Amino acid sequence: MVEKDFKLKEENPRTFRNNMTTQPGWIGVDLDGTLAEFIGDMSFIGEPIMPMLNRVKTWLANGREVRIFTARAADEDSYEQIRL
Repeated sequence: MVEKDFKLKEENPRTFRNNMTTQPGWIGVDLDGTLAEFIGDMSFIGEPIMPMLNRVKTWLANGREVRIFTARAADEDSYEQIRL
């Protein structure tokens, strides 16, 4: 299946892109460095990365479910578990 999807992407990038708006399920988007700039301060969310923000808005407008995730830790005791 992956090989087939790769060939579709090679042959017609638009087909691959359209599949992202028609396939079932949700799309996960990382927060730091993908959806927003990361400046190293865990208490602050950086400026949005506009190309990704626009992509998320398009997915939402097309009825897709988008979930934002992060590996930020609330306390220092959790850092080691996140690194694993």
